[in-house]
Amino acid sequence: MNELIQLSRSGDPNAFKELLSIHKDKVYHFAYRILRNKQECEDVVQETFIRIFLNLHRFDEKKNFTTWMFEICKNVCYDILRREKVRKKLSLDAVNPELTDHNSFLDILPDRDKLPIDQVIEKELNTQVHTIINHLPDQYKELVYQRYILEMSLEEMSVQDSLPINTVKTRLFRARQFIKKRWGGVFLRANLLMLSMI
Repeated sequence: MNELIQLSRSGDPNAFKELLSIHKDKVYHFAYRILRNKQECEDVVQETFIRIFLNLHRFDEKKNFTTWMFEICKNVCYDILRREKVRKKLSLDAVNPELTDHNSFLDILPDRDKLPIDQVIEKELNTQVHTIINHLPDQYKELVYQRYILEMSLEEMSVQDSLPINTVKTRLFRARQFIKKRWGGVFLRANLLMLSMI
């Protein structure tokens, strides 16, 4: 894999095509879990690999390539969801042209956005989770990142890391025990995010 990445960095088109061939289905299925739309997922695959190609020189080969790839894919999916949210809001505003700027259709809908205090709490929890993951032993770090940041299923992790599912479960359990012993109260707050995925 590292050889393909190095060749792709040097401008070898065949190497990058092989990289695409190896990973495109994984990217598609990962995107489908988020978007549930086949056409959008095909667009995500294309956009993900465009971003990979443009940023390959920044990739740290000490890191896991697929984890980096899934993070890019996730960002592309979220970009699509944000654009869709904006489009829907604009469409709702246009439902009744007689509504004034001070009384748009959106104004009469209940606000489903998070309160500012909720946003602050979520941001703080996310920061704590990332800090904790970065200080984990290497044998746990990748699995915890895949599970709680990339939101991969146990089955996907098992295939991705070439590990039996029971081994994945055991390492995740030990990682949580490690976190609990080292961080205590911080662990309890971070648990609100991490354990919701179990």
